Amino acid sequence: WGDGVVDTGVTGAKTHTYSGAGDKTVKISGTFPTFKTVARDDGVSAYLPSDDNKSNAAKLKKITQWGDITWSSFDKSFAWTTSLKITATDTPDLRNVRSVYSMFYRSGLAGNPYMNDWDMSNLHNLEQMFCHAEKFNAPVNNWDISNATNILSVFYNANTFNQKVDKWNTQNVTTMKTSFYSTTAFTNHDLSGWDVRKVTNHTNFMAGSGANTEPSWP
Repeated sequence: WGDGVVDTGVTGAKTHTYSGAGDKTVKISGTFPTFKTVARDDGVSAYLPSDDNKSNAAKLKKITQWGDITWSSFDKSFAWTTSLKITATDTPDLRNVRSVYSMFYRSGLAGNPYMNDWDMSNLHNLEQMFCHAEKFNAPVNNWDISNATNILSVFYNANTFNQKVDKWNTQNVTTMKTSFYSTTAFTNHDLSGWDVRKVTNHTNFMAGSGANTEPSWP
């Protein structure tokens, strides 16, 4: 826990109360397939966590290393982390991850260039990944999202984001509703090369974004 306390043999959720203030470096080892800051597991979205949970999420300040943990999900993992920075130069092992739903919902994360190297090839669901992440502006154009089916609101109101995504392989995406809604800084991008043959919902795809070229919808 970064204060001399070490817990071993933990198989469920775990909390820890520190005796004093100040930054602590927390390290986790072993089988640790998921991490969540605020969200319940009852189907409720990341929208309305308790004030206590939001306060605790805001205390997570920095990810310095991803390590070799094989993750299974990043659903709502860093939602409401309003002070979060990622300084890690390694990448998370995402081979078993299928969903990053609301992973950085309302996060203060600006991102870092190493995020461009994340292996997203097994992801199916990117819904709301950076929704309301108003400082996020990291490169993600190298992501292989060829197995993704859902990018609904992926950058909704991420109004600082202005990176290329023209290399994204959207061949299996069916839902693109509000993907770039109110991304006001997202300007002069040409997405006409996106494969949208399977898309069934693209309502307000770029409503409120900058001047861009949309795909040619079927």
